[in-house]
Amino acid sequence: PPGLFLAGGSGRAAEARPRLARSVEVRAAAAALSPNDVTSLDRLAVSLENLGRLLAAQKLSHDTYWALSRGLEIRATILAASPEEAGAKRQLADSRNDLAWFLASHHDAHAEAADESKRLSLDAVELFPEHSGSCNTGGPHCSAAGAHQHADESMLPRHGRTLVGP
Repeated sequence: PPGLFLAGGSGRAAEARPRLARSVEVRAAAAALSPNDVTSLDRLAVSLENLGRLLAAQKLSHDTYWALSRGLEIRATILAASPEEAGAKRQLADSRNDLAWFLASHHDAHAEAADESKRLSLDAVELFPEHSGSCNTGGPHCSAAGAHQHADESMLPRHGRTLVGP
């Protein structure tokens, strides 16, 4: 997107941003050359996720959303192309969870972001319920949405305990 890396910053994060941006560009070019190569797509998704985390730390909300949502799209493509790929479900759940967490916690959150965060976290729990990160984000969303029973059930298979309800 235009202006993705124009925002200022200081210290190591500001120095890392151009390197991560270049990594995304190189990996995007490689993935474009081999759109069915799961390894190239995975490397691009990892670069985008790392870039998104860095941008989130710098409070660059729009750019963070772009990087994390693009990584999520690629993870969904990988799972659709290779449903048998080891770890693909968990990685997609991780991406959904990362974007849900960002949307729920960033400084300029609004109602639409909260709704998307809730949807993403519940999707992550449904896709990979045994993943603790999904349950940690999805459980509170379930509880806040009045679906406390679902939040409790998402925690039981792994932890044998329930969330503290409202």
